[in-house]
Amino acid sequence: MISSSPTHSPSPPPHPGPPRPAKAARLPRGPRPRLTAASGSLARPSLAGTLRRLALLGLTCLCLAAFFGCKSNTDLLNDGYYTAEASDFSQDGWKDYLTIYVNNGFIITAEFNAFNETGLLRSWDTDYLKSIYKPGFQSPNHYPRQYCSYLVAVQDPDRVQTIDGGRKTHEIFVTLAKAALEYSRQGKNSIAAVKLPENPAFPDEI
Repeated sequence: MISSSPTHSPSPPPHPGPPRPAKAARLPRGPRPRLTAASGSLARPSLAGTLRRLALLGLTCLCLAAFFGCKSNTDLLNDGYYTAEASDFSQDGWKDYLTIYVNNGFIITAEFNAFNETGLLRSWDTDYLKSIYKPGFQSPNHYPRQYCSYLVAVQDPDRVQTIDGGRKTHEIFVTLAKAALEYSRQGKNSIAAVKLPENPAFPDEI
């Protein structure tokens, strides 16, 4: 007698479960528009903000123009120390000199002073400084230092401002500064001897 084996029906596939919701596409983030507190509408740029931006843009342009303007006066300078001094001692026994230090085509420092035949610097001779001091004017040491600061700032001797009471010093300073800069352009390391005017334009000032 032939026995028949029981038949097995295939098991049903697992239930996939509820369908997952599709992910929303992400939009690129950008600056959020500002909303006004009163109406909730988009805020327009204010007139004051626009004027501030225009003023900032104008100031930036002026700074760039000043920078490249100064650079045009010094782009031919060779780096190093350059000195110009008076060819002769003055009637009161001093020989003025100016030393500049140039780096990357710019004047970095400047020293304006004078020395006598013994080598004493004028800025250290307190007795002499007291003798030439005039009431109502600055200290005699003030003018050389201030003119050096101006030269480093503007990079051009012709643009160094004159200080009241120190126009005689200004005349000597500008003459020596031009000679020192010319030696820098030529790359000369020797000292430039400059003939200073015997009769300055402002003899009554320092």
